[in-house]
Amino acid sequence: RKNGALYMVVAFAGHEVESFETLYLDGVPLTLNAYGNATNKEFNSTELALPLVNVQFYTGESTQTADPDMVRDLEEWTGAHRLQGIAYARIRLIYNDKAYPNGIPNVTAKIKGKKLYDPRTGITAYSDNWALAVRDYLLNPTYGLGCHIDEIHEGSIIASANISDEIVPLKEGGTIKRYTVNGVLDTGNTPLMLLETLTGAGAGALPYIDGTLRVLAGVYDMPTTTIDADWLRGEVNIHASPSLKERFNTVRGVFADPEQSHQIVDFPEVKDEDLITALGGETVASHIELPLTDHIESAQRIAALMLARASQTISLTMPINLKGMSLKAWDVVNLNLPELGWEN
Repeated sequence: RKNGALYMVVAFAGHEVESFETLYLDGVPLTLNAYGNATNKEFNSTELALPLVNVQFYTGESTQTADPDMVRDLEEWTGAHRLQGIAYARIRLIYNDKAYPNGIPNVTAKIKGKKLYDPRTGITAYSDNWALAVRDYLLNPTYGLGCHIDEIHEGSIIASANISDEIVPLKEGGTIKRYTVNGVLDTGNTPLMLLETLTGAGAGALPYIDGTLRVLAGVYDMPTTTIDADWLRGEVNIHASPSLKERFNTVRGVFADPEQSHQIVDFPEVKDEDLITALGGETVASHIELPLTDHIESAQRIAALMLARASQTISLTMPINLKGMSLKAWDVVNLNLPELGWEN
């Protein structure tokens, strides 16, 4: 505090961001002039010469300098307090009981987030592309897994980045990108939990194949190989499918709704009516959390994929000959065994 002013430094990210879009005090979006002064009527006073709220944004650049007002007004804040690599807002509040009826206000922000490297272009720039966000988390040594670049299969990232950018139609008209990441990762959670959260936003998988992690987006893959009897070197063992009561027929879940300030809310459930009917009308639900997905139809599309996978329950084990050396985990293949009723 200095002469009735309260300085607040609110850190939002431990990395550089593209820009701050809007800052909110107790949910009220601030309108700022060129000097960073709030022009909202509730944050102006004719009694004081100083504005009640002044804000300066720092995006976390490696070259950013200390806030000059804090260096001038506060002995404990010096030119060495540059907070490089930290995206933060410096907020100066002048006390006024009408402006802050609840005391020090809660500060939130809408931010255009991290700049991501795109191996397709060689450019680092802001992006909400799902595959690029997963790549960034896998490689980052500070808040991510710290993988070496050679441990990541770049070709799979490029393919999944293209899939993520594909345009899909919306029910009521318009389009959106197939898979995006719009949200916050709390590094207080375990790396595995964060990785599962990221993977879920693309209905994807991260299999470890031939010594590298592959980033696979949730999309249909055309089979390029057909396995038939000539591949077999032993008997086919078909595993029993789980009973209907062990299989879910409905997916419920939550997403980050931009219409409700990105609060985590329910999306309309997705059902498999045939499975429900087969179970005598009983609903067996599974729950999915999509805090990085900010469109209701994207959330439902991911839930529908999850439900479709659950309904495809036939599994088998089959020993095959050296032709199998041409395959790898997660390949999609045709199976042609007419004796078992399977053709392509």
